[in-house]
Amino acid sequence: MPGGNRLYPGITATGPSVKRDMVWQDLLEFGESGATPSELATRLIQRGRAKGTAEGCAALLRPLLEELVDIAGERQTKRQGMRFMAVRLGENKET
Repeated sequence: MPGGNRLYPGITATGPSVKRDMVWQDLLEFGESGATPSELATRLIQRGRAKGTAEGCAALLRPLLEELVDIAGERQTKRQGMRFMAVRLGENKET
């Protein structure tokens, strides 16, 4: 993986939860359709939240997205194939 690929270059916090939280917030912007790691990486690069190539940044995003899928709570991440969706529990409940 090229060393020039970085996620959230302006963030200096070292805790892994900080970047996971930021990834979740950015994923939430894709809505119900969710995004692939490559789509998310492309958007992050366009917005200056990541540096490098879309492929390299997507490789950095994959493990963070996988970790998010395993975290239970009010903010969850679901996976369908290659797409990841950020979901807030308590919103849009169907009864």
